[in-house]
Amino acid sequence: MKRLIIIGIGLLLLGGCTRTYFTPPDLTPHLQEPTMTLREMQALWRGETLTFTDAYLIGGVVTASDASGNFYRTFFLDDTTGGVEVMAGLYDLHTLYPVGRVVYINLKGLTLTLNEETGVFQLGIAKQTSNGTLSVDYIGHSALIDRHVTRAGMNYEFRIPELSIGDLTDARLGQLITIQGVRFGLGGEETWATLGGGATKELLATDDTGHRIYITTSDYADFAGETTPTGTLDITGILTKQGKNYALKMRDLRDVFTIGSF
Repeated sequence: MKRLIIIGIGLLLLGGCTRTYFTPPDLTPHLQEPTMTLREMQALWRGETLTFTDAYLIGGVVTASDASGNFYRTFFLDDTTGGVEVMAGLYDLHTLYPVGRVVYINLKGLTLTLNEETGVFQLGIAKQTSNGTLSVDYIGHSALIDRHVTRAGMNYEFRIPELSIGDLTDARLGQLITIQGVRFGLGGEETWATLGGGATKELLATDDTGHRIYITTSDYADFAGETTPTGTLDITGILTKQGKNYALKMRDLRDVFTIGSF
């Protein structure tokens, strides 16, 4: 089975079998040379909020945005070494940063932290909390985003790794992956979330070996009220954590593939 996104320039390749998505070509790419990988950027973090004073340049591919409503005012960047959530803070980000867009970010003046709840690195601007510590907030202004973020071309092949739950490691948190061969205990009987219910829903999925993963869906997602499928599934999404368990957050229902029935 093949699963991939076609998004332009020969920068990034992930191994593994893939399925195929196609995005329209962008004929005006602005190619740059990153000065560090996302993994190298993450390695600079030492347990506290980090504001960059040097003009490091990172680059990658947009792997998730806000088109379906399951992600809110953010987009995810992946360069195959790691993933990061960019706290852009604007609405309808998918019109500027659709899945497959190649993006470069100048880090000078931006702030990096690790979301302790999800295990995902977040990039935004510094915000002082009530207890005097720093956290990351949404950038929130298009002019400021344009100062840091350069959009390049699309029409490039990006491979999404297909893994079993037992293969997962924290190094992949924030990255787009596909989990193979899982089932919902109440597939066909419950919805992905409660539409307008005011909370994210976590659905437990298991594989044949008993490994567990949660599939998380916002009640604002346009597919929240849809019924979950039955049978054995491959599910694609951004890898996060719920407590000590891994969790996957889908982009839309095209991320669900039925590969067998009970």
